Amino acid sequence: MSEKREFPRVDFAFQVSILPGATAEGTNLSQKGIGLRVSEKCEIDSIIELQLHAPGFTGEVDIKGKVTRCEPVKDEYEVGIVFADVDEETQNFIYEYIDSQLSILS
Repeated sequence: MSEKREFPRVDFAFQVSILPGATAEGTNLSQKGIGLRVSEKCEIDSIIELQLHAPGFTGEVDIKGKVTRCEPVKDEYEVGIVFADVDEETQNFIYEYIDSQLSILS
């Protein structure tokens, strides 16, 4: 079965902060959202604030997102988040990061 995603998704195995004080491990990233692995259950449709910590980028990338799924996996949860209210600088960073990762895979 092939995936029918609007935007390509790449692995994103970096630290993500969930504000105000939790951390998560990023699993994948696309122009429209991010996958995370977290220790506590997230409420579907809740809005959360994230800080992405990616190599090659000075500082953090702040972004808000809406939780679209939260599935238990062993003693953690896999969470899907769709980005909301993304500013142009953040959109450009995400696009450039994804493009650089796809170039490496080619």
